[in-house]
Amino acid sequence: MIKKIALEHDLNIIIKLHPKEIGQNLYKRAFDSGSGKVNWKFSVDHPFSLGKNCQFAVSFYSGVPLDLLQLGVPTIELSDFRGIDHDDHPNSLRNTRGEAVREYRYLNLVLGATTFEEFQNHVKKIFSDKQKVINDLNKNYSKIFKHKMKSSDIISDEIINAFNEM
Repeated sequence: MIKKIALEHDLNIIIKLHPKEIGQNLYKRAFDSGSGKVNWKFSVDHPFSLGKNCQFAVSFYSGVPLDLLQLGVPTIELSDFRGIDHDDHPNSLRNTRGEAVREYRYLNLVLGATTFEEFQNHVKKIFSDKQKVINDLNKNYSKIFKHKMKSSDIISDEIINAFNEM
């Protein structure tokens, strides 16, 4: 799905592996096989550095999308737990269609996609009105997490005070 979208929109793919993730062969098989040449690479850069230049992120499940949202980068979470007993059971969180989902998708902090069509529609929404997508996700974020105004000033004051007390 990711390769097809990258080819459709002439996008470069940057892959940030999870620190515990050890295999790279899956990505090589997916992006180097078949028709169409897509530009892709692995990166060890911090997500904040990567987020500065990306249109959107794709996640399978991560807390990083919450940080990226504050940088104005929406995330599409790809997941399909049908038939996976560990993730799709009577106590699973469910979206409005009754699909088992993880918490960020359940809370609408990411754009959720189970199918290629959903993934493609989210990409189209991002390219047509990214600011509206970000605003909608931020509204959901604000319902859960309270923003402190001038939080950078508060943090810098705390650091300065800590140094002055030394």
